[in-house]
Amino acid sequence: MPYDPVDPTSPEAPRDEGFALLTVIILTAFLAVASLSMAFITITNLGSARTAQQAGAAVNAADAGLAQGVTYLRSSGLGTINKCSPTCTNEPYGNSSNPKKITINGKSSQFYTVWIEKIAPYPANKPGIYRIHSTGSAGGPASRAVTMDVSVTPFQVPIGIMADTVTGGGNAGVHHQSILSTGCIYKRSKIEFEGIDKAYGVPAAVYSSQVINDDAGSGQFCPNTNRPLHETTSGNAGFCNSSYSQSKYDMDLNGGSLAGTPCYNSARAQFGNLPQFNDPTHIAYNFPQTSKLADDNALLSMFNVRQPPFTQSQLDQLRTIAISQDNYWTSASGWSSPEESSAVMYFDLAASNPGGVVDLKDLTGWSRPVNQSTTDAGCDTRSLVIIIEGGNARLNGNQNMFASLYLVSGSPYGKVLKANGTAFFTGSLYAHELDLTGTADLYMDDCFLANQSPSLFDVQTFNYRELDR
Repeated sequence: MPYDPVDPTSPEAPRDEGFALLTVIILTAFLAVASLSMAFITITNLGSARTAQQAGAAVNAADAGLAQGVTYLRSSGLGTINKCSPTCTNEPYGNSSNPKKITINGKSSQFYTVWIEKIAPYPANKPGIYRIHSTGSAGGPASRAVTMDVSVTPFQVPIGIMADTVTGGGNAGVHHQSILSTGCIYKRSKIEFEGIDKAYGVPAAVYSSQVINDDAGSGQFCPNTNRPLHETTSGNAGFCNSSYSQSKYDMDLNGGSLAGTPCYNSARAQFGNLPQFNDPTHIAYNFPQTSKLADDNALLSMFNVRQPPFTQSQLDQLRTIAISQDNYWTSASGWSSPEESSAVMYFDLAASNPGGVVDLKDLTGWSRPVNQSTTDAGCDTRSLVIIIEGGNARLNGNQNMFASLYLVSGSPYGKVLKANGTAFFTGSLYAHELDLTGTADLYMDDCFLANQSPSLFDVQTFNYRELDR
C-alpha cells in the first residue's frame, strides 16, 4: 500500500507520537520546576524584605530611645543620674539592668529601652559628658543597640550673686558664694562672708569692676567715695585690706599687685592646700596674687559669665517653658507656686505691670535646709528658675527658699528690695540692684550645684554608634 500522508494508518507513516508525548512531559516538568523556583525566590525575597523592614523598625525604635534620653536630660536634669547611675533603684533612666521601657504607638512588639551613663559628670567636669544607651525591638529576633554621647554645658549665667550695685547694711551673710558686680559695693563692712565659693573655687568675697567702699550710697558708679577698700597712694600695701570679713580676697578697679603684702597667696593658709590653689590653669592658683579687676571684661572673663545673663533666644526659650507649665504671669500678684520638679516661672511685667514687686515670701513648697551635701537627707533634687522682666522682687518675711532668681531688666527695674526679716536664700541671684540692708543669709551648697535647672543648660549630641553592625 503506497504511503498516504493524509492516512495515518498507512504502513509507511512515521511513528513519532511517542516522541511528542515525551517532549510534552519534559516541558511540563521544566515549567513546574521554574514555577517552584520563582515561588521560592519570591518567598525568600518577601522574607528578606520583612527582615529588613523589622531591622529598620528596630533601628528607628533605638533612635527614638536616644531622643527620649536627650529629652529626659533636658526636662529632668542631671541630679538623679549623677547620684546613682547605673544602679538607680527608683529611676529606670539610671538603671542599666532594668532600663526605661517604652512601647511605640501601642504596638507591643515594637519598643525601646533606654538608660543614661555618666561618663564625666557635671559640675566636676565642664562640659559634663553622658552616654545614652538604647536598644530597639520590632518583633521576633529584630533588635538593634545604639549609643550616643551628650555634652551638657551651662549657660554663661553667674552661679552665685551678681548685681550692678550692691548695698550692705544690717547683718547680711553670704555663705560659700561670691558677689560679682559691674558697679559699686556700698557698706562693705556690713556684709559677712564665709568659706570657699562652691561654684568657682575662690574664697567667697566681692569681685567688682568698679569700687568697693564702706560709704553709704547708691548708683552703679561712685568716683567720689571717701572710704574705698583699696587706696592707690601707699604702693602695694594699699591694695591689701583685711579690715572686713574675707576682704583680703576682694578685687576691684582700685586694686593692684599683692606681691610683698600679707594678702599674697594667703588663701592656702586659711583654707588648706586645696587642689585649685596649686593648679596654674585655675583662677584660684596661688590666690590672691592681685586685688585688681581692670574692667567689666576682666570680671566676666575671670568667672566665664556674660552680661546680660541671657541671650534673647534663651529668654524666649525660658518663656516658652514657663507657658507650657502654666507658670507664666503678667502681674506681680495673683500667682501660684509651681509644682513641677524642674519648674520655670516667668513674670513678664514690662507691658502690663511695669515696676511690679514679686513678693517671694508668697512662694510655697520650695524650702529646704541650707548647707546640704548631695547625700544629705534634706537635699532636694528639684529645681526652680524665676525670671522677672520689667519688675522687682522682695525677699524677706522669714522666707526660706532655693531657686535661681534672675531679674533681667535694667534701671528703673531689676531691684531686689531690702532682703531682711531673717530670709534664707539658697541658689543664684542676679539683679540690677541688690539691697542687703537687713538680716538675710544667702547660701550656695553642693546640693544646689548638683541639681541645677536643666533649662539653664545647652545639650549637644555627638558620637552616634550602632553597636551590633
